[in-house]
Amino acid sequence: MPTRPPQAADALPRFLALARALRESKRWFDDWTLLRHASVPLGLLDGDPTELAAALRETMDEFKRRARWWQETGGSLRILLAAQVLQSGGSVAERLAEFARAEKLFRAQKLPRGRTSEIIASAVLAEQAPDGRVTETQVRRVRAIFDWIKRDHSWTVGAGEYPTIALLAATAVEPERIGIRVERIFQDLKERGFKSRSAAISASHLLFFHPAEDPRACERFEALWHEFRARGLRMQSGDYDEIALLAFAPGTASSIASKVLEHRAAIIELRPKPDRNTSFSLACGTAFLELVGQDRALRRLSRIQATLQIQSVLRARQAAATAAAASAAT
Repeated sequence: MPTRPPQAADALPRFLALARALRESKRWFDDWTLLRHASVPLGLLDGDPTELAAALRETMDEFKRRARWWQETGGSLRILLAAQVLQSGGSVAERLAEFARAEKLFRAQKLPRGRTSEIIASAVLAEQAPDGRVTETQVRRVRAIFDWIKRDHSWTVGAGEYPTIALLAATAVEPERIGIRVERIFQDLKERGFKSRSAAISASHLLFFHPAEDPRACERFEALWHEFRARGLRMQSGDYDEIALLAFAPGTASSIASKVLEHRAAIIELRPKPDRNTSFSLACGTAFLELVGQDRALRRLSRIQATLQIQSVLRARQAAATAAAASAAT
């Protein structure tokens, strides 16, 4: 008898089931933060959660077998890449070949190097390409948009912005118009008190896609932020991406916040227990999927946001390691 395909209302229970299945097959070196971020969109794939958990681990292992030691597909990044293969289809060998080909396109456009960000961006571009292959035209648009945005933020914008710029590159809007508009959104957020430049830049890239006029989109972002603060959450710049995502969800700021906190109460029961920031981020992801229902475009946005969260965690860890090394050297 065929099983019912996962529905939007299944987002939380499917995520919890997948997280527990991964726990049952635990390995001593598991990165629980990133495994759980990857599991949010995976939960709505067809299949038994135990089988999905096994498929994720098998795909991670295949990346490890196929990648040479110098290729930056080791450790935590393999979790993201494996999840993308399960979501988009294809094989590990095809994905590695596409990364190598996309890297040459990035070098041809003389974009600053940032291998992890390039890998994530190339996956975003490939998903938007008709045949799943990154094109020279796409990367040329990434270069043009990157240059426009960097004009206003020369010391802030770097390779780390490639994934969200890849999203912008998928539109038919001229790079100049994109640059002007995302800067306008950034300035609006800044005037509303959101001062973290790098986080606000990323949020402005996501809010570019909001169906409301830009001031209304920023107003909704602000309303959600203050709603969570009013409920006792200690909000920080690392939450900008989650709030930008929730700005697309239907409902009032109050109803959205209630749904997120309802999901968070269940997520903090997982073991090992997620920290405060991680549990909030995961709850934003599962609540968003439930709220947007079967909207394919917004589901896709959720997948990309989960990817951005993984990138954010990796960048924070790298920054911490660099700071620790510098401190030890003094």
